[in-house]
Amino acid sequence: MFYIHILSALHTARAALPYLQKTTKQYIVTGSAAGHRHIKGSNYVSTKWFSHGFAGNPAKEMAEWGSR
Repeated sequence: MFYIHILSALHTARAALPYLQKTTKQYIVTGSAAGHRHIKGSNYVSTKWFSHGFAGNPAKEMAEWGSR
């Protein structure tokens, strides 16, 4: 499940960013508190840490054309 979540996020961003550069100019990544703090005994936490960390990459790229 971990890899499916990561690959889905990567492929979605890759497909969406060129379109968003021309239109709505917002990309939303859904995470949870688990992406900001450690929670004992769950692989769920690792996927949310990925979401939190990954979200910064398209944010930097999109800032180049005035998006968020």
